[in-house]
Amino acid sequence: MRYFTSPLKTRLSGFICLLIFSFIISSCAKKASDEEDLQAELNIEVNDATKWTLTTPDGEVSAGATVNLYRTKQEYKDAKPYKTATTNTEGVAGFTVPAGNYFIVAEKNSGSKLLTSNITIETVNGADKGYALDGIFQTKAEITAAPIQTYAKPGNFKKKDINGDGIVNDLDLVELPYLSTTVKNTPNTKVRIFIGSTDNVPGNAVSTVADLYNILDATVESVYNFQKQLTLVDEIVSGEVSCDGNLSAFCSLSNRQNISPADANLLTLWNLGLTSVTKANTVLYYASYIDLAASDKKLIEAEAKALRGYLYFMLGAYFDRVPIVTELITDPNVRFNLPEPGEVSIQAIADLRQAEADLPLTWPTEKRNYISKYACKGLIAKLLLKYQGYDDALAKANEIINSNRYSLSADTNAVYFDLNDGEVLWNAGKNENETFFMNYLGRAKYQPILRLSEIYLIKANVLTEKQQLHDAYNVLKILVDRKQNRFFDDQTVLLYARRSLSEVWQYEMRNEGSRYFNLVRWQTVWHEGPIAQYRLVLPIPQHFLDTNPGNTQTYGY
Repeated sequence: MRYFTSPLKTRLSGFICLLIFSFIISSCAKKASDEEDLQAELNIEVNDATKWTLTTPDGEVSAGATVNLYRTKQEYKDAKPYKTATTNTEGVAGFTVPAGNYFIVAEKNSGSKLLTSNITIETVNGADKGYALDGIFQTKAEITAAPIQTYAKPGNFKKKDINGDGIVNDLDLVELPYLSTTVKNTPNTKVRIFIGSTDNVPGNAVSTVADLYNILDATVESVYNFQKQLTLVDEIVSGEVSCDGNLSAFCSLSNRQNISPADANLLTLWNLGLTSVTKANTVLYYASYIDLAASDKKLIEAEAKALRGYLYFMLGAYFDRVPIVTELITDPNVRFNLPEPGEVSIQAIADLRQAEADLPLTWPTEKRNYISKYACKGLIAKLLLKYQGYDDALAKANEIINSNRYSLSADTNAVYFDLNDGEVLWNAGKNENETFFMNYLGRAKYQPILRLSEIYLIKANVLTEKQQLHDAYNVLKILVDRKQNRFFDDQTVLLYARRSLSEVWQYEMRNEGSRYFNLVRWQTVWHEGPIAQYRLVLPIPQHFLDTNPGNTQTYGY
């Protein structure tokens, strides 16, 4: 049988095929057109993290930054961005793009420094490797809770711990760019990103261990300036010296029953102490993020805490209520609150105990004005006397004495003229041409803050309080025999134990700035008789109260 197709049928089939083909072409064209129509607005806000402050936690918006979009990492490698835009005065770069995923890189030159959203560490086989960033650290608490990482401080970038081992290091490097966003079929997608550098804090000149030791040296010097003022205030308030000659400016403190909160000498002492605390906090602040060897970090942090502990020890002993600040405050408008009575001493003992564990037995000669481990033990022992921590104080005193690292000098004046004298546990002075104490007190070139004689006195004090009076007598006799001083026999000490201790302490350490501290502790041996209880601490400077509203003066003043 022969089969054939009629001309009509052939034309009809061709027409149908043409319709189908046209439909397919039309559909394809329609789909392509739809894709072009399904575009969305992508607005990227760029913030400059180098402008971070406590009051601008996101930095400042950055105008004039270049923002590149890449559809693939290969486009980034080839330096061929899919689209590019520049941020406007509001820090926003706008794009119109199809739905999809895009990698974002923002950069801006700030002087000679490139600020970028990509912190590049190395390039391997043409691929940039760096850290994945996750915002900005705002507080020290955030840093403590975060994985361990270098340059961790408020204002710097949080780096992600990719492998989850608790430490951000080379094992956490990722191929860049890391920052990306997904644009969906919505009217507008908004993204905020940060540009910056490894260290965003403006004006930072601390990047090495040498830089940090320079700040630590400045802190020790600041503590010594505080100590000078403290010594003069102590001498006048305790009545150990009269306010004449060079000390006439301190006469306003000579009447303990009528000391004014407006006294300029008290404000100077207060300010010198808190300025020194700020310097110690500065050391701890930088030590917490710059890349240090573990040994250097341990020593520097221990010394800074020991200095801060001593400062709060003394400030607490004389004023009782002083602002407790353990972080670097950069906001000039911050206001401080006074703690409850006794809290400053709690902070002091905490700092000193933490420092004691990591301080060295000795420092190199050029750092002999630093606090060593045994000097720290001595400060702890002295502070514990105030709170009747007698057993611990006695143990510390015995550790120092039995270490045989220090010895009583045959020349009892050597401690005031020789920085290397074997009796000195800590002298914060470093200047070989010191004249301050000679000018004001007329007998000393230097003024040790802690020496072996006081450790013996601390031991005798504890033994007296524990009613071990024969043992206390034997300790005091070591000091008295050295100076060939008139002393009390055993029976006298038994009858007048605290008075004997007080007189030996005063004779041994006259004009060394600890008399008022002791009189407050003992109370019963104040020469002119009873004194109002509230007068056992100095008033809060009125200037502090005026500039920090909401705080109250010590009761009675």
